[in-house]
Amino acid sequence: MLQALGTISVMALSSNTTNSSTGLTSLIIILGIGFIVFDKILMPILKGKADVLSPSVTYASKKFLLTKTEILFYTSLFEAVNGRCWIFPKVRLADIVDIKDSKNRSAWQTAFNQISRKHVDFVLCSPGEYRILALVELDDSSHDRKERQDRDKLVDGVVRNAGVPIIHIRAGATYSAQTISTHLEGIL
Repeated sequence: MLQALGTISVMALSSNTTNSSTGLTSLIIILGIGFIVFDKILMPILKGKADVLSPSVTYASKKFLLTKTEILFYTSLFEAVNGRCWIFPKVRLADIVDIKDSKNRSAWQTAFNQISRKHVDFVLCSPGEYRILALVELDDSSHDRKERQDRDKLVDGVVRNAGVPIIHIRAGATYSAQTISTHLEGIL
């Protein structure tokens, strides 16, 4: 198709060298056709390349969704909620809260970027309705680091602003369903 466009442009320009207005009209037509070809044929191809996997990258499935510590805690949490709610692990913060009242697109994007790559350990939802009841963060030793504490302050502030309760429980070697139930009193 591009070769045909080239032939058309050569023919149009060579046959109209004596008449400048006809040459200008031909040039405008050729540029218009070129724009249409670019917009309708080449742009979709170029956009599609972003969806193609890089040949230099490979992916491997993780063996488990949760760590051993998280599995141990989940088991006790499951016992503690006793069917009163459903438990969802590793949920993205941007799927828990919405950004409201941003009249400025740039401010909205900044706020979204702050929450889009963060997740919480567990979300407790009402059975059947999936209404968010509370969030549970299992705080291991990584939460002692300054950058992790800054992250926790941001997450806590965002969910508190959205009216979602968040509970922090220190990671340990064992967990008691009774202790977890105590933390959840007044929420479930």
